[in-house]
Amino acid sequence: MPPQGYSRWSLRLLASELVKLEIVESICPETVRQTLKKNELKPHFVKQWVIPPTENAEFVAAMEGVLDLYQKPLDTNVPAVNMDEQPVMLRDDVRDLCPAKCGQVKRVDYEYKRNDTASLFLFTEALSGWRQVSMRERRTAVEARSLCARLEIVYTPKHDSWLNVAEIELSVLTRQCLSRRIPDIETLRRETK
Repeated sequence: MPPQGYSRWSLRLLASELVKLEIVESICPETVRQTLKKNELKPHFVKQWVIPPTENAEFVAAMEGVLDLYQKPLDTNVPAVNMDEQPVMLRDDVRDLCPAKCGQVKRVDYEYKRNDTASLFLFTEALSGWRQVSMRERRTAVEARSLCARLEIVYTPKHDSWLNVAEIELSVLTRQCLSRRIPDIETLRRETK
């Protein structure tokens, strides 16, 4: 952990900490940078990870319930459909972007125009390979109640997103198709077909 008052390590902070811990008598930040690069260490990067609770019988039972459901053979009369939802902010550029050139990356201005929001829903049945992406300008309680009334709901336990096939597919869809500014719901529909 970086010292109190800092959210991440800098080269200067690491150099000071090495001296403070008496690992070295003195060291310059450039030597710290070279050592980190040589050993492929990146202390300034943090990867968020879902850490499941330990010794939690309710969590394990819920996880096993989902796994048991996934082991059942395909029943076309009662398919096991995974569903996940994600809000999407519809944004447009306010300035023209600078296209990529040899030795230069594409540049996009940080400023954008917020147009609206939409709700993106992904439904999938993994055994048959069926997938449906749907979006709504608004997510209403009436629609949610109507959907829930027709289904038997099995919830993926908190900290078990790796079990939700729809969440995994939605993550891939987001990275591959939606990781840029999408100005309107028509473009969103076209991009998620």
